[in-house]
Amino acid sequence: GGAVYAKPNDYMTGQPCKKGNYCAGGKSTKCPGGYYAPVQGMGNCEKCPPGYYCNHPDGTSVPEICPTAHYCPSGTETPKVCPDGTYTEVF
Repeated sequence: GGAVYAKPNDYMTGQPCKKGNYCAGGKSTKCPGGYYAPVQGMGNCEKCPPGYYCNHPDGTSVPEICPTAHYCPSGTETPKVCPDGTYTEVF
């Protein structure tokens, strides 16, 4: 993903970036809403998959399943309420 090193680190501690964060230019940054980093040492965040949302205040490492009566397309930060006359099925 454009990283200089196999396991990007933050250059402050020399440690790989923690889950929910990515390292770019030697700086650790939390994943923005709608994105997540499932393992440490990532050089970028992945887009939240459909059916889930990603908005942990410290950076998301595990996407949350979309709640009932809501829908979550790819990259969802906040679940959207189903419009009147529609519904979601729980699997």
